[in-house]
Amino acid sequence: MPVEAQPLVQDPGGAWWASALHEQKGVLFGTNRLGVQFGSGARNAMTGYTGMGPALSRTRVAESMEWKGRSGLSGAVEQSLQFDRSPVGTLQWTTTRLRPAYIASNQFRLNFEVSHDQISSGFGVGGQRTALTVAPTLTLGKSAGNANLRAFYTYSRASDVDGIGYTAPADAWASQPSGSIFGVQLNRRW
Repeated sequence: MPVEAQPLVQDPGGAWWASALHEQKGVLFGTNRLGVQFGSGARNAMTGYTGMGPALSRTRVAESMEWKGRSGLSGAVEQSLQFDRSPVGTLQWTTTRLRPAYIASNQFRLNFEVSHDQISSGFGVGGQRTALTVAPTLTLGKSAGNANLRAFYTYSRASDVDGIGYTAPADAWASQPSGSIFGVQLNRRW
């Protein structure tokens, strides 16, 4: 029986994207951004993920409103919609995020996030997840490259998530309706 060598990396195929972004400052004491994106091609080339078949067209629309108040309050509201179409079927993903923050000083801020994601499809897969995050953040200053040391705690609750394929580390969340995660991050610009 002859043995054939298999390539270590499969050809992901080709894909293309077109994007447009509009930004308007001075809206409700902040900045409003509206983005539209469309892409088509091999699913693996577009996302690194091979689900939903070999070909995919994807449309995304996202809008965000960011604000910064004088009293130390700032934040953002974001809304996104993604629509995928492939030979397997359609998949629609929507997300809404509210991200308020209290800036106590140049070195400390307290960030919050409330998010809601919903997935629905034309082939019977769907679900939703709501999460709350609290994240106190220390800025270590210019001598440390404006590094941020961030501790965070997130509680998440999901419903109807059967059949949704998550990637690590989210795959651990897919088997349970709720859970918490906490940790510490160090972000630094190079």
